[in-house]
Amino acid sequence: MSELATQLAAKYGRSFEVRNLRRMMQFAEQFPDFEIVSAVTAQLSWTHFVEILPIKSQEAKLFYLNEAARGLISTRQLRKMISRKAYERKEIADTQISSASTIPAGAFKDPYLFDILGLKDEYLEADLEEAILR
Repeated sequence: MSELATQLAAKYGRSFEVRNLRRMMQFAEQFPDFEIVSAVTAQLSWTHFVEILPIKSQEAKLFYLNEAARGLISTRQLRKMISRKAYERKEIADTQISSASTIPAGAFKDPYLFDILGLKDEYLEADLEEAILR
């Protein structure tokens, strides 16, 4: 691999060093379906893809890629979104919505988790306000 990287780097530049070749191979393994990726590749940079490679869930990866492409966010913003666990928070919010609800799944872009406030399942806005102030 290092010999190939040396040859490619000499011909095409530093982007083809061993570390990046490994990332490219990892990317090809994780996203074998070209059609899924081709929709967002025109809007995102390679560094966007590098940021999502360590994420375990394929659904989470696609979520972050689509969010980055839709919002045209920077790599730094994507990194922040991942560290704040935006996908996981969206999933938690969606599980809180009952099937009889008129609120569609995915309606909450960035839900807040108030578990630390110690509120019961049902509470009034005044209870929430008081708990936040405490």
